[in-house]
Amino acid sequence: MSTGLAAMTGRVAAAGPFAKAAGLLADPAGVQLTAKRAERAAEASGTAKTAADQDRAALITARKLVPLPP
Repeated sequence: MSTGLAAMTGRVAAAGPFAKAAGLLADPAGVQLTAKRAERAAEASGTAKTAADQDRAALITARKLVPLPP
């Protein structure tokens, strides 16, 4: 799965059921995914996001990264 397709799958799968997400990607991406594949992609995306957030929090706590104000 390409990086772009993984990102699209993660966003669509977060919005609703995995079977529906797989169907929504069929037309714009031109790719047929099973509901299980959409679920796995969404879980992998969530795991990567969690790891990135934890790394960022550790850098902020160590005062090696200053977050921008909102």
